Amino acid sequence: MKRLLLISSITFLFLACENKNGANTADMNDKADSSKAEKVESKEDRNKKIVKDAMAALNDHNIEKMVALMSDDAVDYGDGMGRSVKGKDSIRANMTMFMNAFPDFKGNELRYFADGDHVVVIGEYSGTFKNDLGKMKATNKSFRFPDADVFTLTDDGKISSHRYIQPDATLFGQLGVKPK
Repeated sequence: MKRLLLISSITFLFLACENKNGANTADMNDKADSSKAEKVESKEDRNKKIVKDAMAALNDHNIEKMVALMSDDAVDYGDGMGRSVKGKDSIRANMTMFMNAFPDFKGNELRYFADGDHVVVIGEYSGTFKNDLGKMKATNKSFRFPDADVFTLTDDGKISSHRYIQPDATLFGQLGVKPK
């Protein structure tokens, strides 16, 4: 009887230790999975912060700060209907002309959503056409519309592309001009 109790106790102790080790292995697996999730989350948080900084620079009309957040070969696709603007220098020149034409340009109530290398910004944009834009003469009319911007970032955290959803026709229609 003593022998049976001793064997039962040893078996129970062995099983208890085995169960405890199994729990530790499960905890370690959970921690590893959690660590992977944190890496994805931290990349998305990083990308969201970079785009927030770019949008803040845009609202401040600080084009140099905005362009510094881009890769050298960045592309602005616009709404996809016109020509893309390729490279930092071309984007800088384009944004400088735009900001000069719309000195009160602002993005308001901006909300940010990140998924991997992509960040979407939803907000309302407005401005007044105060100065000529290329061959288009200023009308002193204002625009205001909702839009979504889609940014793609490189692995090293540089903006590599930008697209917006609202067609340029919405902007030009509110300003009373035809694009040239």
